[in-house]
Amino acid sequence: MKNQATIKRILIVDDDELSSGVFAERLQKRGFWIKTITNGNLAMELIKNERINLVLLDIMMPDLDGISLLKQIRTQYSLEQVPVIMVTVLDESADIFDAFEAGANDYITKPVNIDAAASRISGLLSVAELSVERSKKMEIQAINALVVTYHHEINNPLAIARSEFQSMLQEHPNMDQESIRKIYASFDRIAVILQKIQEIAEKNEISYELYANTSKMIKIKEDEE
Repeated sequence: MKNQATIKRILIVDDDELSSGVFAERLQKRGFWIKTITNGNLAMELIKNERINLVLLDIMMPDLDGISLLKQIRTQYSLEQVPVIMVTVLDESADIFDAFEAGANDYITKPVNIDAAASRISGLLSVAELSVERSKKMEIQAINALVVTYHHEINNPLAIARSEFQSMLQEHPNMDQESIRKIYASFDRIAVILQKIQEIAEKNEISYELYANTSKMIKIKEDEE
């Protein structure tokens, strides 16, 4: 049995339930996870809320045509994030041109040749997966370089601050003990954070958490109890 995380999830958007049902059944036999939907507006909501690896999108639909839905998809997802194959009964250059202009990755015509369709789907999924992995590696390399830089830039002033504070204590031995405790605690806290930052540079994957609504920050390991 395949790991659920490795199963490729394909969404078929087509108002022809009979045609899309047959298409879905044949793709399922080739190991794909398939969901069919007849409404373009609902399709966009599903793409937002579920992990969809590829969309098979009919050009001609009554409520929201395929080109319009494709444009909506491309406002939020790149060609690599959500590949889209247009499906049409029309073999006209104008429709094909419009689809590619709107951000389609490929197109197939009805009646669908299942072997050719499966081959194109697999090819696009492989390209998309390689692109995502490449982007992750580039992201990790960039973040690691930033982490190493800031670790160095913060660690040096911290060492100087510790040394200067110890000199101040020798010159002013009657400083308030609570203030001294707080300052040393702050030094220790910064040192712990620097250690966590250093650990990020050794990771092969970066995790994020929300910060200030839509902003994100790198997630570091929580303090151990």
